[in-house]
Amino acid sequence: MSVLSHIWIYPIKSFDGVKVSRISSSPDGQALAGDREFVFIDASGGFVNGKRHPRIMEVRARYDLAARSIHLTYQDREGLFHLDNDRFAMEGWMSGVVGTQVVLAHYPERGIPDDTERPGPTLVSEATLKAVQQAFSELSYEEVLRRFRPNLIFSEAQPAFWEEGLVGKTLAVGSWQISVLKPCARCSVPSRDTRTGERNASFARRFTQFREEYLPEFVDRGLFDHFYYLSVNTRLASAPQGQHLEVGMKVEGE
Repeated sequence: MSVLSHIWIYPIKSFDGVKVSRISSSPDGQALAGDREFVFIDASGGFVNGKRHPRIMEVRARYDLAARSIHLTYQDREGLFHLDNDRFAMEGWMSGVVGTQVVLAHYPERGIPDDTERPGPTLVSEATLKAVQQAFSELSYEEVLRRFRPNLIFSEAQPAFWEEGLVGKTLAVGSWQISVLKPCARCSVPSRDTRTGERNASFARRFTQFREEYLPEFVDRGLFDHFYYLSVNTRLASAPQGQHLEVGMKVEGE
């Protein structure tokens, strides 16, 4: 039986994540509380992310969630900010990094998921992440994790790409019901080094070839219009307020 081994949230969209041992659902019950709760927006109205502004991949973020604080570093610059009370100061600091004026938007009800129709946590198995690391030996396991940014990671889930065989099913994890809806399509950001922002021009092609060649027989090929996918998108069918998801919980319904 598969076990929830890690929970990651990303308080500011496109920035470093933070690992937690338990999590509640967002106020609207559709996502993980605090995940992608904030996002920087540039003067054109676009999100400040690694695709549009590769320089931010050199920014390191460390969070104290209990104190609602974030410590940011970029080259020789650093700043300590309160997520709610120091937004103007954060905007000035990040504008200096990006080189253009940015504002920090706040979405407390559900955050800003990549897939707005399937805003639940992304799921992946440790076996999948290890398979990717083995296929791309130049990457560490931690680098694979940072590039693909999943929310929930499961151990004892075999074989690799276990999660793609769950599409169409609803998993019970504790008191939560998580509907697995589709494989998660990827953008160009995973082709960039998460510490430097440097782009590997062949990564997406190599990754697509790897996924197509090693697509497991138990996975429905009809789910894919291309093969640049990793992890799965979900919707929270039931995540009662006050009922937490916790590391160590076992999965039912797989």
